[in-house]
Amino acid sequence: MVWSFRFEHVHGVHETTVTVLVGLVLGFVTYYIDGKAPVFSYRSYFVLPMVIFDAGFNLEKKRFFWYVAPIAALGLVGTVIIFMLIFVCSGLNDVFPGVFKTFQGGDIQLSVQERLVMASVLSSTDSVAPIAFLPKDMYPRLFAIVFGEGVLNDVVAILLSTSVTNSDALPSIVDITVTIAYYLVTSSFMGVSFGFSVSYVFKHSQWLHEEVVHPCALMLLLNYICYVLTEMCEFSSIFALFVCSLLCGHYAQTSLSEEAQEFADQISEFLAYCAEAFVFGYFGMTAVGYLMEPSQFSPTLILFYSLLIVLSRALTVLTISVLLRVVRIHHLSLRWNHMAVIMMAGCMRGAIAYALILKAVPPAGQQSPQQVVMVSTVLGIVLLNCLVFGGLFPVVMRRLGIQALGASLPHGISHSFLESSAEASHHYRMRAKLHAAWSHFDNSRLKPLLQKDWGHPEPPRRKLLDADGEEPDATPVRRDALETRCRTCSI
Repeated sequence: MVWSFRFEHVHGVHETTVTVLVGLVLGFVTYYIDGKAPVFSYRSYFVLPMVIFDAGFNLEKKRFFWYVAPIAALGLVGTVIIFMLIFVCSGLNDVFPGVFKTFQGGDIQLSVQERLVMASVLSSTDSVAPIAFLPKDMYPRLFAIVFGEGVLNDVVAILLSTSVTNSDALPSIVDITVTIAYYLVTSSFMGVSFGFSVSYVFKHSQWLHEEVVHPCALMLLLNYICYVLTEMCEFSSIFALFVCSLLCGHYAQTSLSEEAQEFADQISEFLAYCAEAFVFGYFGMTAVGYLMEPSQFSPTLILFYSLLIVLSRALTVLTISVLLRVVRIHHLSLRWNHMAVIMMAGCMRGAIAYALILKAVPPAGQQSPQQVVMVSTVLGIVLLNCLVFGGLFPVVMRRLGIQALGASLPHGISHSFLESSAEASHHYRMRAKLHAAWSHFDNSRLKPLLQKDWGHPEPPRRKLLDADGEEPDATPVRRDALETRCRTCSI
């Protein structure tokens, strides 16, 4: 937590990297004192809902849905493509047996089922560190795409990992599409049902409008119940919680007092921060058990899968960006250096990948030698990402010349204005019409039903957005007109 204050001024090492290093030190100390290292338990991910709740509750919805086309393409289609590429390319061990060995020279031969598990696990990205270097007020477009893709990627990666656990062959595209669609629809239904119900209860409960702590605690509890019930129904609990928290942040939060609204924002951010610190610190402590066993570690396999992740990610981002431009679904006015940042952000692997591999194999002590190697390989990849990629990310951004929004432009001119082309105007007008239609329906139908009227209703307004998903800034124009009028009057 101390480093988080320094991170505001020193952007070289992310705080998650420091947390993992502290966990490693504590793990080695525990190992040399007690003779054994802590064992990672999948139950430690009970804190994961806190991170998901904060992501949906404090989400900037306008910008997220403005880029829904590239977000969905990268998060849904891109994850499946990466999964298939990693699985196909990992068959190199069957063509050249004996390539991968452990520290002590033992051969590693992964079966088809084990390769499927590894491909599904390693298709999961980690967007925590990248978005820390992409503040939403300085890089709004990159932040929206990277963050939105990370949310959908977690859902798809978990679904893929669950579906291939007991499979001995690569599922067909039809099977994968049907499975993802089924879980997205059912999980969305759970999230929407809970989100609307919570918002309706908060609107009509008078005592919730007067207190501060109790309403926020109740909102957290109801969202956690949504997560638990969805998990019991064997749907995607992460996606259901994200949808529920998104709706609560849009409707239920406005039924609270101003003090409660501010407290809800702060407590959700605080819980998410503590949960992330706990997961990464605990991850570092339990990693010592595998690091102290050289017979279970394979540097060649770790480097091989790391290279596969980078190559498959680069190919996927390039393919999807070309397809989006060809079909003209969305005008991605991104230069090549922006695409490189999005590509590198998707190469990160974190605690979600480690949790998925632990869920796919038996508990520690009951794992076969091959399964132990699989766990240690994913562990090595995550450590490599935390310690190496996390430090390289800001360096690469500087080398690529990525500039913050309005960094070197005259006042009133944005990067999106310079980067937009004439062919994007049609898509802009279409998206603006869709946004206006949804705003009218939301203001006239949903908000009166789900939000409390505090006695100061505002008439619905149809807002036009610029190409970056922001409202056009008309303040300088009004100020200049006012100054001109004052000078005229004085004359």
